[in-house]
Amino acid sequence: MPDEIASIEIRPATAADAAAIAEVRRASWFAAYDGLISRELIDRATTPGQLWTPPPYRRTIVAIAPPDGQQAHVSAGTAVDDMRVVVGFASFGPERTVDSAIPPPSSLPAGPAGQAGGAAPPGDPRSPCLAPGVPSPGVPSPGVPSPGDSSPGHSSPGHSRRGDRRHRDLRFGPKRSRQPVPAGPLTPAGLAGETGEVYAIYLAPAAWSTGAGRALMDTALSGLRAGGYQRVVLWVLTGNTRARRFYDKAGFAPDGATNILAALGYVEELRYARPLAP
Repeated sequence: MPDEIASIEIRPATAADAAAIAEVRRASWFAAYDGLISRELIDRATTPGQLWTPPPYRRTIVAIAPPDGQQAHVSAGTAVDDMRVVVGFASFGPERTVDSAIPPPSSLPAGPAGQAGGAAPPGDPRSPCLAPGVPSPGVPSPGVPSPGDSSPGHSSPGHSRRGDRRHRDLRFGPKRSRQPVPAGPLTPAGLAGETGEVYAIYLAPAAWSTGAGRALMDTALSGLRAGGYQRVVLWVLTGNTRARRFYDKAGFAPDGATNILAALGYVEELRYARPLAP
């Protein structure tokens, strides 16, 4: 395990990683969601589709490793850096609105369920989550979850809010100037820069249990922490026990919110959350 972790590098995703990201996502869905989502729906949701431009607040990172041993087969059609291939990716940013989510019982009197945000870890079917100009892995419509090391997510419409609200920039390193963010898809806590979300974490099946998922998660949490977020959430399929164990080890726990992904065969997902220490 130590050698495997040492060989993994995390870097920002680029448009050149498009094919690799789509391949990893598709392979991850079939491996992680087998028995939870029908293969027909998985095939439809992960078939490469049209170009998708992610919102400016979304950050995507990739894990690259030497294309040897178990990871050799991942190299076909993938981006290579100094003889390394993309074996996984993650995306994160401010918390998104999930209109269909049912919030924890304790929060029901506070407001409508639509104010409960959502996140998706190692595998986020809700939205493509790629770098600018990167082809979408083929999510047929908003609300479709995605498999992976963890669970799916979505891009829900959200509530209408003033367009002049801003979010914390998530680029690595010192904090930079903020950029305007379209308010619709984000929760009030996301817009205020208080709650972040891990939208997706996907790994090629051959890269499971190599430390790549942990490296992606650690980097995503560091990026959110550097952006000033105090709390982070993500969504995971209820039946995805492997992903739930992964999140437990990363310090997350269910907060009581649930959501049904109708476009993926009415599977249930749970929201996990954890604080972000300074």
